[in-house]
Amino acid sequence: PTAPSPVVTPPPPPLRLQLLAIVKEGVGYKAAIYDPDSDKLQIVSAGERIGTGRTVAVVNKSSVTIRDENGLRTLALTEAKGAAP
Repeated sequence: PTAPSPVVTPPPPPLRLQLLAIVKEGVGYKAAIYDPDSDKLQIVSAGERIGTGRTVAVVNKSSVTIRDENGLRTLALTEAKGAAP
């Protein structure tokens, strides 16, 4: 008899949210996130909701972690090509 093949679950689809900027406010950070599905820009901090079923878990100086039905997912800022150091 052959062993059953392992069940492979596909990865969740990527978030369509776009992290535009992170701003230091007081002792914490806020993230500017654009949602192309709703065509809205939101400025959020940890604990706030983004749309339906998504909550901002952590915002730090270079990324934001979002919790949804697929678990925790992180959006990170990337340095623009050709940008001066």
